[in-house]
Amino acid sequence: MKRIILLVSVSVFIGTFPGCQSEEKSSDLSSEEAENIETVGDSLSKALLVSLKAALTQAIEDSGIVSAIRVCNTKALPLTEEVSRLTEHAVKIKRTSLKYRNPQNAPDKEEEIVLQYFEKLKEEDTPLPENFLQKVERDADVHYKYYKPIQVGGLCLNCHGDTQQMNPEVVSIINKLYPEDMAKGYQAGDLRGAISITFHEW
Repeated sequence: MKRIILLVSVSVFIGTFPGCQSEEKSSDLSSEEAENIETVGDSLSKALLVSLKAALTQAIEDSGIVSAIRVCNTKALPLTEEVSRLTEHAVKIKRTSLKYRNPQNAPDKEEEIVLQYFEKLKEEDTPLPENFLQKVERDADVHYKYYKPIQVGGLCLNCHGDTQQMNPEVVSIINKLYPEDMAKGYQAGDLRGAISITFHEW
């Protein structure tokens, strides 16, 4: 029941944005589609989170928090691409956020709508779903999207927290690498964004 409610909710939410419904439609998934997409999405999102955390933890242990920024800058996208090859399905995996750091992680229209929905849930103190599924029909194209909400943890605050409490060197490096950075000022438990997995075929 939770999955059906979420799917209906995003369909309604899309309708609140002018022009969206005329261009694309968000449809309910069949039970089989939902189960299959959820299984693969859960596996891939877990693999990505584990890989990123391991790389960051190792970098911090070896050279301190400053080196973790370099890992995010140089290894996060390759690691994401590596995880996408763990499945036989044609997928695109992406970490995205309304307040992104790397412009390559900026949300597309579909992702932005779901991220805004997650933010709405947080504002209402409603628990976030473990995952969120979309079936999007646009003209002759049909694709599926899986989302895994990401919330801010203690480790994240080293690079995404209050700049007054962050290491000044870390802040300086972030500002140089990402002059348009929007991903600071978070508190533990905030919505950081989501892992978005697009299934181009099933």
